[in-house]
Amino acid sequence: MQGSRLVIICGLGQVGWMVLEHLQCLGWTISAIDMACDPHDPRLGSARLIRGDCRDPNILQAAGVASAQAVMILTKQDVVNLTTALAVCKLNKDVRIVARFFNQNLIQRLGKGLPQLHLLSKSALTAPIFALTALAGDSLGSFQSLGQGYEITELKVTARHPWVGHTLDELKQHFGVEVVGHETREAEMLTPSAVVSSPSHLPLGSDWRWLEQIRWDGQLLPGDRIIVVGPEPLVAKLRELASEEQQIVLRWASWMRRFGRIVWRTLVDIEMPVKLVFGLFMVVILLSALIFYFYDKPDLAEGMYRTVSVMATAADMKADAKDEALKLFVTCLRIAGIVLTAALTALLTNYLVRARLGGAFVVGRIPDSGHVVVCGLGSLGIRVVEQLRQRDIPVVVIERAESRHTMEARRVKAVVLIGDATLPEMLTRARVREARACILATSNDLVNVEIALMIKDQNPKQRIVMRLEDEPLAKLLRETNQIRHAHAVASLAAPALVAALYRERILGMFWVKGVLLGTVEFKIDPMHHHLVGQKLLSLASQLGFIPLHWQRDGRTLPRVLWTENTLQAGDQLTLLLRLHDLDKLLDHDRKSMDQAG
Repeated sequence: MQGSRLVIICGLGQVGWMVLEHLQCLGWTISAIDMACDPHDPRLGSARLIRGDCRDPNILQAAGVASAQAVMILTKQDVVNLTTALAVCKLNKDVRIVARFFNQNLIQRLGKGLPQLHLLSKSALTAPIFALTALAGDSLGSFQSLGQGYEITELKVTARHPWVGHTLDELKQHFGVEVVGHETREAEMLTPSAVVSSPSHLPLGSDWRWLEQIRWDGQLLPGDRIIVVGPEPLVAKLRELASEEQQIVLRWASWMRRFGRIVWRTLVDIEMPVKLVFGLFMVVILLSALIFYFYDKPDLAEGMYRTVSVMATAADMKADAKDEALKLFVTCLRIAGIVLTAALTALLTNYLVRARLGGAFVVGRIPDSGHVVVCGLGSLGIRVVEQLRQRDIPVVVIERAESRHTMEARRVKAVVLIGDATLPEMLTRARVREARACILATSNDLVNVEIALMIKDQNPKQRIVMRLEDEPLAKLLRETNQIRHAHAVASLAAPALVAALYRERILGMFWVKGVLLGTVEFKIDPMHHHLVGQKLLSLASQLGFIPLHWQRDGRTLPRVLWTENTLQAGDQLTLLLRLHDLDKLLDHDRKSMDQAG
């Protein structure tokens, strides 16, 4: 990427600072617009700061919008972002605009009318990472390319690993995955998860070898760490061998146990006034039946029948032929019947209207184990639920109150429990102890931490994926091993926002042990004279990338044929490389286009 290319960042909030740091690593020229930023803030580096309102055309012109290659609008207010985007479009119709929006309906409609405007949601960008981490543990990310799903993940080689003593080349050939990085030292990293916001957050270990530096004849030893990328099923198979965690399988209770849970939950959820009135009603019936039984000496069934007839109908049970005591008893019984029947009917109707039975019936749909519990159903939570349900993973949601998101969760067949996740009773009802993973996605950082600690009390080995807004807090929770998968959404969303600047060449960006990697879809055009006719694997060794997918004429070229074939115009490649090496491909692309012109 040429250093003279200018990008304007509007809004230096949590996401804005993360994006600025990424762009500085990639060599962009940056102008930042913000109303509150300190001009002497060391995080600005070489970026030029313009103090003011990003909606003001004069401020945008001062930032260089007329010559900018892209404008990134990252404030927290949709109306400000929309106004700024329209102002930028008016000043420069050719500039690429990447804007952060919360309103999904607005994203769908505005994106059609303004082709240069790319609207992205922070929750939509980070939801796949949360879902994948819940299922896979130390997964660094996933992406789709040419109809194939890929995953990049970190694995630790244990002493009992079946591949101890084998070479990396043997591992690669057997599982069909690519090794991105290899750490040979036995000391464990402070942070098991490698999803971080910047290279300053983790030490650059000298024992890590990347891409072309990897020794393929090196043997795997206990304590080694490897980072692999490949098709999701192949990576999942390799991860199962390397994982030290107990694999929790999906189990469902028998129909008898489910029915028993429904009955028990129904009884527990019934309000105390309903229970008291119903109990009093039954006591009156039993006492009256005994009185009739001892007075007239009929059988007990006849006594019950007379009681119910007096309480529920106008029958006088031939009391006129009896003594005064029986008449008095029948009168009192009728009055008690009217009062108790009316009270029980009113209370029971109120209970049913409020649909309290709904919570009892959903208990029968909660698996015994192997499901994922999601606490908090905001804009991030609902997208995590959708991601999990697309993989047919049973999901149990805990949300404080009914909302449009709870309706959407039920639509995708997730179990929704209405209640406070900070109450141990709700966590027990959701069976978090037996769950495959728990995702804490509420908008309150302290609530998420509280829930996480309660879950660890129930099951210390439970996999917990936590959403946080505060990046330093997330970093400390990871480093102290309190919450292994605590992530700040801003640090996860920033790479995807930066990737949008590359006109959809980049499928995903990942911080891996301080190295910024990217997956790129690259199409060979006739003007790419430097690529046509070359061997893919030799080119990969020369430019320092890993080829993941090779498609020709709409068909995937098998890997066994890669050594026999050369690149042709029209071929589509999926490559993984260090993003600072992307210049090698893009510069060749630009030079070829200049020559063709």
